[in-house]
Amino acid sequence: MFEGGEVVPPRGTIGIVPQKNVLFPELTCRQTLELWHAIKATTADHKEDIDQLLRDCDLEKKINTNASTLSGGQKRKLQLAIGLVGGSKVVLVDEVGIFPTTCATADDINL
Repeated sequence: MFEGGEVVPPRGTIGIVPQKNVLFPELTCRQTLELWHAIKATTADHKEDIDQLLRDCDLEKKINTNASTLSGGQKRKLQLAIGLVGGSKVVLVDEVGIFPTTCATADDINL
């Protein structure tokens, strides 16, 4: 049972960060998070949340950059942001090795 007696977790409760990056190369970082927010979230107001999440994941300077032009580490950070967007309470990270800076960032993000 989940909060409120729900048998199925509420929409957006669980985020997944697969080992392989699953990104749309033609979308910017902001567009990517807006798309996933629309899929996962239960609230419509999200612009400030997405901006903060991009800052928290050290992608502030890449907000309007297409995913195809990001470095490998930046793509992983964007993938982590996808897992977190929409108010995920649990994030499953399938990662063999996480860079220390990513771990520190993940620890600092307020959910």
